[in-house]
Amino acid sequence: MRKTLAGGALDTVGWMAAHDRTSARAAVERLSTPSGEPVIVKPAAGRGSLDVRLVSRETAGAILQSYPDKALADGLIVERFIGGAEYSVETVSLNGCHHLLGVTEKLNPPRPPYFVEEGHLFPASLEDARLADIRDRIFLLLDALSITEGVCHTEIKLDGDQMHLIETHARPGGDRIWRLMELALGIDPIEIGFAALCGRPAALPSSMPANRFAAIAYLCGEGGPVSEASLDGSIRDIPGLVESRLLFQTGMVAPPTRDSYSRHAFVILTGPGETALRGNLESALSRIRIVCDPPARSALA
Repeated sequence: MRKTLAGGALDTVGWMAAHDRTSARAAVERLSTPSGEPVIVKPAAGRGSLDVRLVSRETAGAILQSYPDKALADGLIVERFIGGAEYSVETVSLNGCHHLLGVTEKLNPPRPPYFVEEGHLFPASLEDARLADIRDRIFLLLDALSITEGVCHTEIKLDGDQMHLIETHARPGGDRIWRLMELALGIDPIEIGFAALCGRPAALPSSMPANRFAAIAYLCGEGGPVSEASLDGSIRDIPGLVESRLLFQTGMVAPPTRDSYSRHAFVILTGPGETALRGNLESALSRIRIVCDPPARSALA
């Protein structure tokens, strides 16, 4: 994607590719100049925020040393860190025509140094002019990448009036964003997208059957032996609750949350109003309890 966009109107993020620690270190030095601000380093073949790190000149040596040789061989992408609010754009392309399904807001935006996503709300409430600009620019991106069929998930950042393309994927969004779209829109975009990919008749309905909001929130932690994992029974009384799940049980060892695969629990809710949904989401999270003993305490026991 970065190579395809290079030099064009959509190319707004400084970046370099690296295949060894020496070239990666040089990229960190170059892209953090002259401000000295940290940069983002991520494996080109990565997924689920795995090994996405904020790297400064001072920390570059230690962090780059932590990447396995396989990740280096596959390539690292070093990018300037972009500030602003983070969203993802969900689209489906049918017979070369792109359709905007909606924009997903990142709840509790990912924070350094690991940038683990803690929740999503679909659809994001954006002004019509902003939404139209996002749509037009994403459609330009899909044309540039020769996308003609199927679902795509594009991550962006909005910094003032500027929209920055972070990365795009010719697949549905992870973190059950596909489920949020089903709940909010009342259709199955994945089924429609795959029908198009298989050469079968595929089309969006002339009007969406539903007009609701849906959200997912994850519980994160520092990890350790799990001494307690429970869902308060009253969680079932929260309006719009679709699913609540513990990802680690008592007696297991939960890892510290460093990527999408090490979060500890999640809830999914839906509702007709955004404000009420946000409140219900917080209430649902408060009724999940996962207690991890510190490693030192566990060892003494």
